[in-house]
Amino acid sequence: MRRLFSIAMLLLALSATGASSLADERAEAAALLREALAGLGRADTAPTPEARVQALEAVAATIERLTRDYASTYVGLRLAAGQPIGALDPKAVEQRLAEARVAVGVRPAASRPVEPAPIRPAGEPRPCDRGVVPGTRKGEAGTALAEVIADCRAALAFEPGSAKRRFQLARALSERAQPGDREEAVKLLEAAAADGWTAAKAELCARYLWGIGTAKDPVRARNLCEAAAAEGNEQARGLLARGGALASARR
Repeated sequence: MRRLFSIAMLLLALSATGASSLADERAEAAALLREALAGLGRADTAPTPEARVQALEAVAATIERLTRDYASTYVGLRLAAGQPIGALDPKAVEQRLAEARVAVGVRPAASRPVEPAPIRPAGEPRPCDRGVVPGTRKGEAGTALAEVIADCRAALAFEPGSAKRRFQLARALSERAQPGDREEAVKLLEAAAADGWTAAKAELCARYLWGIGTAKDPVRARNLCEAAAAEGNEQARGLLARGGALASARR
């Protein structure tokens, strides 16, 4: 029981530590989004071509900042993927700015050779595959947790039916443990478990047992642990061996 209590206290501490930082980050991203949208309005009503260029350059700079400094937020992820948010379309802004510059006599910059994207050494896993180090709020090999989450979301976007990607993202969100993360993690784990991902069943067993991101449900926890244990998962076997609420749960 002491061990269970210690784990619960650690999760609560992690949640308290990260709550304000995530709220601040999302609020800042939302403020920058509003600023960019307002900039588009100023460009539409600019009194001179030069003022239009200035307004669009400010919008482009804001988009760049969002994709660089707020990559773990919904706004940053969507813009980084080149997807519009309302009237803010990164590709359209780029095109409008190029046309506005031509209108004031600014020639397009001479094209430079495009530097190839860094190539990951053969066999080196991507941040999402590296996973996280429990209790550190970091990914394996010192990778920033925000990078792991962003990479997992990107991977899941390309593989929407992947139980593995859902599980990896759930683990990363659980490690960050900020408002809404645990609940999202449970939904991801449920989907992965439904697709037969054994480790997801074991993770869900622990969450239903202790009420992490969901209400406590010892019966549901036991069913999941028994299913995962039957498939060879050691975490599930260990939870069942401890007894306690799982042992007394009745179907």
